[in-house]
Amino acid sequence: MDFWSLSLECFQVFTTYEVLRPRQGIKDWVDVVRFKGGIPKHAFTIWIVNYDRIPMRSMLAAWRLPVSPTCPFCSTYDETRDQLLLSCDYKKDVWREVLLRCQPPSVMFTNWSEFLSWIRSSPSRKLMLLRKLAVQTVVFQFWKQRYNLIHNQASLPAATVFYGIEKELRNIISARKLRKHFNYLMAMWLR
Repeated sequence: MDFWSLSLECFQVFTTYEVLRPRQGIKDWVDVVRFKGGIPKHAFTIWIVNYDRIPMRSMLAAWRLPVSPTCPFCSTYDETRDQLLLSCDYKKDVWREVLLRCQPPSVMFTNWSEFLSWIRSSPSRKLMLLRKLAVQTVVFQFWKQRYNLIHNQASLPAATVFYGIEKELRNIISARKLRKHFNYLMAMWLR
């Protein structure tokens, strides 16, 4: 037996792959980002938001780009992830309507970790699934509205944004109505 045949018998691609690719621990938000029935473009947006890598104006201004760091919707506070997605007055009107359908928290969340805890704290799996779908849809629509406002100088009323979110969620649930966990989601959303 020569050298090459002996070394090929000992070599395993999987072992080399595991050595070259170190693993990180499972993140606490992975169940909010990836789940059966989720929409890939919504999951990608929420994944970027969880890492706080979405290019907010305060971040761009810190990089010395010629951008005002204030929120384009309320023009009151610096635009950060928590401010844009959770505490902006424009967004609170939309959140109020969404949270009414997903059992609102007793105290409104002020930061992202409280928000993730609220999603997971639902009393049933179906309600948790509805919260995940709603949150991903809302975050995606908020980001889309921000982009529209900054680049097209067009702002939609909060009621119109909520109508778009509601329509999209109805479509998501209807398309998956034959799946086991999606059976009663439409009734939960429409109450």
